[in-house]
Amino acid sequence: MHEVSFEVRAGELRAFVGGSDEACREVMSALIAQQAAAREARGARSERDAVGYVRGERGGRYEGLQVGRLLGYAAELGLRDEPVEVRGERVEAMIATLGLGEVRARRLRDLDALARWKVEVGECALLGARDWVVMIEGDEAARKVKLKVLKEVCRGGAVLAISGSAVGLEGVEPVGGAVAVAREVA
Repeated sequence: MHEVSFEVRAGELRAFVGGSDEACREVMSALIAQQAAAREARGARSERDAVGYVRGERGGRYEGLQVGRLLGYAAELGLRDEPVEVRGERVEAMIATLGLGEVRARRLRDLDALARWKVEVGECALLGARDWVVMIEGDEAARKVKLKVLKEVCRGGAVLAISGSAVGLEGVEPVGGAVAVAREVA
């Protein structure tokens, strides 16, 4: 991993294809730890700290919350300077963009893997993520849907997609520095 440059510029979507899902999770964890260390070294929180980490489709936190409520909480935190009406409009727009209208009243634990992933993307966006590190798992169709969602939601930000396979990620430029990664994505 030390040989790979993870540099992604604003407005770019690039991919790191790491082999196994376990390897991808290790890369994700290392990037989160590195960003946390950099934030600690800088001291005060800055605009550069607004990174959305979408870890994947597994369960975990907030399993009992409904989709609409979780996205509403994210908007309250990320858009606290905006009037309530604006926050509500942003939540509704995010639900529509992510295609979550039919599941807005369902609890996270009752969603399929793709819907859970979309909710996590929406949560990060409403919290104010400007740059993104995103796990992309699933079959080819799921990967293509996720890629489309990222292009829609993460406009203007730097997006690093981490995946165990390049299938469904055609057309996404690989991060530099690793010959094996470049060959698999190409």
